[in-house]
Amino acid sequence: MKKLSLKKLILSFSISLLAFNFSHAQSEAQAVKDGFNKYQVLLQEKKFNEAMNYIYPELFTLVAKEKLVKILEQTFSNPMLEVKMGESKVTKTGKVQEINGKKYMIITFKGVSYMKPGGTAEQQALLKDRMQAGFNEQFGADNVSYSESTGFFTIQMEKEAVAISSDGKNWTYLSIEPQQKLMVEKILPAEIVAQVF
Repeated sequence: MKKLSLKKLILSFSISLLAFNFSHAQSEAQAVKDGFNKYQVLLQEKKFNEAMNYIYPELFTLVAKEKLVKILEQTFSNPMLEVKMGESKVTKTGKVQEINGKKYMIITFKGVSYMKPGGTAEQQALLKDRMQAGFNEQFGADNVSYSESTGFFTIQMEKEAVAISSDGKNWTYLSIEPQQKLMVEKILPAEIVAQVF
C-alpha cells in the first residue's frame, strides 16, 4: 500500500471539509424551507395558534401573541372581506449569518392570496374599486388581477423574510414589511436590518 503524501492528505481533507460545509449549508437551507412550508400550511388551515410557533418569538415582546392571533382571526372572518391564502414557496435562501449566538438567513418567498369584497352588491362595487387601487399601490398592478366571474382578486406577491435559529435546525420567521422598519430594528441585529431595508 502506498503512503499518501502530505500534500495529498491535506487536499483530501480539504475536499472532505468543503463537502461537509456544503452539505451542512444545504441541510440548513432545507430546514428553513421545510419550516416555512409548515408555517404557511398552518396559516392556510387557519390554525393561527399553532402558526405562532413559527414566528420569531422576539416579535411578541412588541406585539402580544394573543393580539396577533386575534388580528388573524378577524382578518379571516371579516364579513366584508373574504380572504384565502394560496401556496407560498421559498424561492431563494441566503447564506447563514451567525450573530451573537443566533443564525440568520434572509429568504425570498412568493405567494398568492385571494380576496373578495363582501356585503351587498352596492358595497361590493364600492369596495372593489378601493381594493383595486390599494392592491395596485401595494403590490404593483402587474401582480393584481380581478375575476368578474368569481369576484375574487388574485394577488401575486414576492417578499423577504428573515429565518432565525439558535441551533440551525428549528427556525422561526419574521416577514419583512417596509412599513414595519422601526419595529424590526428593535428585534433584529443591525447587520441584518441593513440587508433587508
